[in-house]
Amino acid sequence: MAAYHALERWHPERIGAMALYCSDGRWGEAFDEFCHRHLQIPRYDRWAVPGGPAWIAGPPDDPALLRTTRVQLDFLVRAHELERLVLLTHYGCAWYGDRLQLPPNECLPAQARRRSSSGGRSP
Repeated sequence: MAAYHALERWHPERIGAMALYCSDGRWGEAFDEFCHRHLQIPRYDRWAVPGGPAWIAGPPDDPALLRTTRVQLDFLVRAHELERLVLLTHYGCAWYGDRLQLPPNECLPAQARRRSSSGGRSP
């Protein structure tokens, strides 16, 4: 395979922000747009997991998983000097649908409860 050289250059300065969002790639550009245009964050660390913040906000199925998550978050906050965490969720999230066994419209109340308790917003 031929080497690829990105047109976008590497930026040495850290912004001090991270977005935690769902790994559903269909929403990636919308999450970027929300952070860039609405929140005015030019670059940010990304952490994409199924369900985004719901993955860490709900009761853990496995306490070891929650501990691992905490270790990773603590590391990123310290090593990347994070001052701002953006928590994003989206309509029709398969994580909510699977966990709640409900269609997208019926998952919205649960997503709104988590959103308002965590302070996040969705694009």
